[in-house]
Amino acid sequence: MEVKYVVLNSSFKEGSAAGSKFIRVVRNETVTNETMARIISDQCSVTEADILAVLQAYETNLKLQFSIGNSVQMFNLGTLKPCFKAKFDMNGNVVKNSVRMSKIQLIANSSFLEQSKSYRFKNMGEIKELGGTFEKRVEGLLRYFEKGNTDITSSCYSDINDCSRITANRDLKLLYDNEILSRKYFAQVPVYNLANQDILTSLRQMQDNGSFAAEDNAIRQIAKKSRRGELKTSSSQNIPSVIINEIPEYLTQEEIDNWE
Repeated sequence: MEVKYVVLNSSFKEGSAAGSKFIRVVRNETVTNETMARIISDQCSVTEADILAVLQAYETNLKLQFSIGNSVQMFNLGTLKPCFKAKFDMNGNVVKNSVRMSKIQLIANSSFLEQSKSYRFKNMGEIKELGGTFEKRVEGLLRYFEKGNTDITSSCYSDINDCSRITANRDLKLLYDNEILSRKYFAQVPVYNLANQDILTSLRQMQDNGSFAAEDNAIRQIAKKSRRGELKTSSSQNIPSVIINEIPEYLTQEEIDNWE
C-alpha cells in the first residue's frame, strides 16, 4: 500500500507564493467503523460486535467532551481539538445562536509525524495549473491517464484538478455521455476509464491545438469518430487502481445522472 499524490503549481502570479509547488494526496477509500471493527477483531480475540459497541460508546463520549469544549487525547496519534466559529454584527457582537462547531482538528504528536516518513509514496504526476476551466481540468485528466493510470473516480478527479466533487461528477458524466469515457460500478461507486486508448491521443492533440474553447463541440468531435468506427474499441477490464468505496454523501445517483 502507498500514499498517492499529485504535484500542483500555485495559482498565485505575484508574491512569495508565486511559482511555488505543493502536493495533494489522491484519496483512497474511506474506512468505515464496521471495517475497522473487523480489522481489529482479526488481530485479537475480541468479537467484531463487541469492538463495534466500544467504538460507538467512544463516539458518544467524544461528542460529550466536545460539547463542553474539551480536547481529547488520541493515544500516540495526538489530540482531537474541537474548533468553533460565530457570526458578528456591525457592532462586533456575537450574533445570537450563531456559535457552532466548524471542525474537529487532529493536532498530531511530533513522534507520529516522524513515523510518517517511513510511509511509501507514489507520485501520480504534475498538474501545470490548478483547475478552473474545463480545458484545464481536461489537461489534468490527460496527464493522469498519460502516467499509465487506467481508472478514475470523481474523488480522484476532484483531487488532481482541485475542483469540487459536484464539478468532477458533472465533467465525468459529460465525457461519459459523449462516449469519451466508459463507466463501471464497483461497490456501487462509478469508476470511469477511457472508452478507447486512441481517444487519449485525440484528446491530447485537441488540447495542444487549443480546440477546447467549446467543451461540448470538442468532445463530440471525438465521440463522432468513435461511433463511426474510426477509433478502436478498448477491451480493458482492469480493476480500478484508485479510489473504491466512496460516494459523495450529498449527491444521489439520480442527481449525478441528471446533470444538465
